[in-house]
Amino acid sequence: MLGRLWINGLALPVGGTGAALLVLGWGRWRELVVRLGFPLRRGDSVRATLAGIYGGVGAFSVALPLVLASVWVLRWFGLKPPPPNWLVMLLRDHPRLDVWISVSVLVLVVAPVAEEILFRVVLVEAFQAAELPAAAALSALVFGVIHRRPDQLLGLCVLALWLYRLRVRYDSLRPAILAHAVFNVLALAGVLRQLTQT
Repeated sequence: MLGRLWINGLALPVGGTGAALLVLGWGRWRELVVRLGFPLRRGDSVRATLAGIYGGVGAFSVALPLVLASVWVLRWFGLKPPPPNWLVMLLRDHPRLDVWISVSVLVLVVAPVAEEILFRVVLVEAFQAAELPAAAALSALVFGVIHRRPDQLLGLCVLALWLYRLRVRYDSLRPAILAHAVFNVLALAGVLRQLTQT
């Protein structure tokens, strides 16, 4: 079970990295890695950290009402929202410490780092290189769709645009990764609350 969890959790980062290498070519990929901007300009570190924390909380507070409204709209049209995702079901069915630790590492570390590199850098720059208009918005839409949750699509698109804005403003992925992790902490806390109430 834990093996399946790690395989599912690493599929997007590993698969996305492989696809990026194919699309961009190795020479461009190395140039991209250099431009990820993990080191911040002098004096920007504290501001970027605070922006990441506040950005995650802000994105969550905007995304949550959109998700709730999407669920309401789906029900109004007579459509059922999708069942809980596989991580929620795994935590519900196997509430063990090793499962919680694995899920936490994947959701709070692996996903923010991998998804920020893939969606806020590689995909946006691939769209820009293809001269597609609104590259950040297209990347946000792909980010929402790839999560396969129609009830969360709008909220995830808002999150993606918010994270892209942080990346551009600080010319670094660090605040976007931190904001993404904070967003996921709040989402995981919601899952924990849900599971303890049932």
